[in-house]
Amino acid sequence: MAVSSWATGRFAIAVIAVWITCTAGGCRLFTRDSFRTTAALHDCPSVVHWPDQGSRRDRAILFSKLAKQWSEASDPRSVDYFFQAAALSWLELAESPEQIDPEHPFWEIYHTSLQGLVSDGARFQRFDGAGGLIVYSPDGELRIPMVSRGLDWPIEQVQRYQIPDLASARKLKHYYKQPGMGIPVLAFRTKPMGAREDSVERFIPSKFPLAATLLLRGDGAGGVEIEVANPLRVDATEVEECSIPIAKDISCPLEYQLQNRPTNPITGFLLPGSGNQDDGLRWAEGYQPGKIPVVFIHGLMSEPTAWMDMVNQLRRYRWFNQHYQVWGFGYATGSPFVTSAMRLRSQCNEAIRLLDPEMEDPALREMVLIGHSMGGLLAKLQVADSGDRLWRSVSRVPIDQLHATEVVKNELRQRLFFTSQSHVTRVVYIATPHQGSSFASRAPGRFFSSFVRPDEQNQALHEKLVADNPDAFIGIFRKRIPSSVDLLEPNDASLKAIYHLPVPEHVQQHTILGTGETPLTLGKSDGVVSVESASHPAAKSEVHVEAAHTKIHTQDAAIAEVTRLLWLHLVESGIAPSQPDS
Repeated sequence: MAVSSWATGRFAIAVIAVWITCTAGGCRLFTRDSFRTTAALHDCPSVVHWPDQGSRRDRAILFSKLAKQWSEASDPRSVDYFFQAAALSWLELAESPEQIDPEHPFWEIYHTSLQGLVSDGARFQRFDGAGGLIVYSPDGELRIPMVSRGLDWPIEQVQRYQIPDLASARKLKHYYKQPGMGIPVLAFRTKPMGAREDSVERFIPSKFPLAATLLLRGDGAGGVEIEVANPLRVDATEVEECSIPIAKDISCPLEYQLQNRPTNPITGFLLPGSGNQDDGLRWAEGYQPGKIPVVFIHGLMSEPTAWMDMVNQLRRYRWFNQHYQVWGFGYATGSPFVTSAMRLRSQCNEAIRLLDPEMEDPALREMVLIGHSMGGLLAKLQVADSGDRLWRSVSRVPIDQLHATEVVKNELRQRLFFTSQSHVTRVVYIATPHQGSSFASRAPGRFFSSFVRPDEQNQALHEKLVADNPDAFIGIFRKRIPSSVDLLEPNDASLKAIYHLPVPEHVQQHTILGTGETPLTLGKSDGVVSVESASHPAAKSEVHVEAAHTKIHTQDAAIAEVTRLLWLHLVESGIAPSQPDS
């Protein structure tokens, strides 16, 4: 490439010096500690252009052009040139912060260079895994610090950054992003070395991306740093006392998860004992003291990604991000839902114990559960008091009189004997079959249920329990471990017992039900659950949405009602005024 603007004597000498170094013994760079070769980098070409003459503007333009050439050639030095272009462009922008906007002549250079820096920095492994980015210049190696603004994790735990793929067909119904300074990225966290499995790490999913916005800017001491901002909490960056809005893409991590779903929910239904490492209670973000957990519980033959549209829309609101934290619960939907409810109950209690052993965070005791379909029944089993009603729905004999080991009896107690969980104060049922679904008792339901294969160990324990107590058990439990579909039959004794379980008065219950389909066998319904079954006499509110069963929780009308209820929860908890600000 011609570089006539810099063809001064000094620049020519510099180029010759670099050429001699490269051809004599490999391109050498000074580090802070020692003189080193760059075997990890590609061999240098015979001549390397390193613009060190001319105006700052001219050098920024040339560094940008050269960086693109190196990138197209898959040469890792593109990172170094993108960094120089972005840093020089930043200096140009910062000289007139009141004019920083897309019309500024260096706005595009800054952002394209920053995007190239992040993309090639990841491609060539320049992020050092300790909160820094490694770049090189003729003077040696530089470590550019990366600083957090509102991230859920320490910056050292964010090991990878990725530019969102906006070209793929989107699966979210709505996509929320806004222009501004910086570039939106996906930030991937890595579990800390030596993290204990009995710590809060058990609730943090693997390979889970967060939304972030990266900005390269001055560090206030004459140097440069990369600011990594959480767009759910940060709205602007300060430049010489001027507040500049940052770019935001709050939908990208949710879209990424939809595009890269690791499991098939049918497996969790047909093979409930197969196990999925990300099943159970999981947090969509790090624990944030003072924020109320909203736990989303999916339905039959579904998975946690079913909630992405709702979470995506809720995160548009500043008040939601300020007062709520998103949790989710995944489970094998072929298992009896009383077993899944036991796991949810146990894991919520464990999370609260680990997060707040001194009970100093009252927000953890204002938990909201939102359950779709069968997930609503799991939610009901968190706030109900069982007494011995559930046990009497499966057995004629008191549990203490069973011929079984104490281990087996304790397992049964955990599933069928429980009290209302005091940390849950509001439940939203969405298309929940409180009185079952005729789908479960019709041919399709029985067909699917016949293919469910319970865990072999549990099956063996069940067979021994029934054999040792031949006259104790009744109903389907006497024949086999019931599947979730078995328990959804309208005449199932356990389901009827659950319907009548008492819930404390302080727990607010709400219903959202579907009226999108009206087959002759169901009457007015969502195609799977009738209006009569989805209604509940204890509900404080009931909203009808014209939608089919599997889609109701993704509909704008249902999401609007959940939004209203979450704001109401803040008002009634004394946290927020009567009207939301945004």
